[in-house]
Amino acid sequence: MMPPGAPDRMQEVNVLGTANVIAFAQRRKARRLVYLSAVSAAYAKKNAYGTSKAEAERLVQESGLDYTILRLTMVYGPSGGLHFQKLVSLLTRVPLLCPVPGPGTARLQPVFVEDVVQAVELALRSPAAVGKTYNVSGGTVLRLRDLIDRIVAVQGLRRRRLHVPLALCRLAASGLAVVLPPSFFSPDALLGLTQDAELDHSQFGQECGYAPLSLEEGFARTFGRSPA
Repeated sequence: MMPPGAPDRMQEVNVLGTANVIAFAQRRKARRLVYLSAVSAAYAKKNAYGTSKAEAERLVQESGLDYTILRLTMVYGPSGGLHFQKLVSLLTRVPLLCPVPGPGTARLQPVFVEDVVQAVELALRSPAAVGKTYNVSGGTVLRLRDLIDRIVAVQGLRRRRLHVPLALCRLAASGLAVVLPPSFFSPDALLGLTQDAELDHSQFGQECGYAPLSLEEGFARTFGRSPA
C-alpha cells in the first residue's frame, strides 16, 4: 500500500502482509520470493511508507527464502503507476497553473512499467539475483519540475508552474491533515515529494542484464509520442 494510505494501514498491509506471504511460502515449502520494494525504503528521511517498506525488506532478508528485493522508483505507463497517474490527472484537470512544492529540484528516475515486468523476469531466471537487493529505475534522471514540463509538453498542454514555498506547503498540509483523510497533500506525502528518488541500477544491469528505456522512449509508449 502507498500514500495516501493512513500510516497504520500501510504498516498493516506492507509489513504484516509481507510477513503473511513469507509464512505462507514457508508452510508450502516455496523457496523463491521476489519482493517489490520502493525507493522510499532508501530515503534518508523516511515517511511512514518508506519505514513500512524498509521493515518489510528486513523481514524478507531474514526469511530464509531465496529472495530478491527489487527497489522501484516512480512507475509510469499507460495505466500506472499511482503517483504518476495522479500527477498527469492534476496537470490535465487544473487549468493554466501547476502548483509545485518548493523549487521542484528533487531528482527522479521514473521507470516504465514494462521495465518493471522485465526486472521481475530477470530476477526469477538469474541465479546471481538470489539474496540480492537491486535498484529498478529508468534510463533518465531529471528534476520534478522537468518531469512536469515534459508531461505538459507531450500532452500539448499550456501550464505554468507555480512554486509554493515549502514552509507554506507544510503548514497547509498539517492543517488539511486535521480535517481530511490521508491525501496526496499530507505531510507524509510532502516529505516524499521533496527528496531525491534516483537509484543506480548498474549492478542489476551488470549481473542480470537489466536495461531500462529512456524517458523519451517510455513516454512515446505511454502517450503515443515523445516530448518535443
